[in-house]
Amino acid sequence: LCFRFVKFSMPSIPDFETLFSQVQLFISTCNGEHIRYATDTFAGLCHQLTNALVERKQPLRGISILRQAIDKMQMNTNQLTSIHADLCQLCLLAKCFKPALPYLDVDMMDICKENGAYDAKHFLCYYYYGGMIYTGLKNFERALYFYEQ
Repeated sequence: LCFRFVKFSMPSIPDFETLFSQVQLFISTCNGEHIRYATDTFAGLCHQLTNALVERKQPLRGISILRQAIDKMQMNTNQLTSIHADLCQLCLLAKCFKPALPYLDVDMMDICKENGAYDAKHFLCYYYYGGMIYTGLKNFERALYFYEQ
């Protein structure tokens, strides 16, 4: 986990496809209970993956990976993680809104704290991107709810 995190932190990623495959395999096979002991590093890896895919204009490739990451990191379905905002961002950029709906249609009752804290930026981005997704789907009532949060 830490090795992949450091590789993504490099100014230029030498072999993105190999690193992408490694991260994809890691997220799909990792144990959720173990991830919850290093939520800050795991979420950081997901944020860096999102940024790399956005830079390469390939947001669609990360949607299923981030869905798996959220499912592994959440304690329950009503828990908001910082990865939710990344998923919504990729869905917006890919113009593929439906994969985010199972995570937007749930009323969040808890926030996953990474390293004992939660960055307000991710909270605000989740609701802003969620509002944009609902606007794109012409569900204006739900979009307004997200914009008001």
